[in-house]
Amino acid sequence: MDHDDVFDETVGSMLFDLQAIIEGKMNGKFFWKNIYGSPLNQSNSDFKKDMNENPELASNWKGRVLMQIECYETEKPVAKVARIEDEFLLMAKEFTMKKKF
Repeated sequence: MDHDDVFDETVGSMLFDLQAIIEGKMNGKFFWKNIYGSPLNQSNSDFKKDMNENPELASNWKGRVLMQIECYETEKPVAKVARIEDEFLLMAKEFTMKKKF
């Protein structure tokens, strides 16, 4: 989502394999995830909204994000926001260093 004074809108989205996360194949590991959406400077249309909310319909790559997802069983779902701990930032550093190709 972008956040501005006019209105917030979805600028792109990603697909996740929740089964792989639940089964522990990706649980706690770092990975890059691509974001896809509509082309820039498009008028506010249903096509733009569909492309930004459904990456399988999108025609434009918007970037990528380094992610780490943890999955564990709880009694009830809990939504929370927390500061990223220093140990995780150090673990992620190897994925964010500039590389020569």
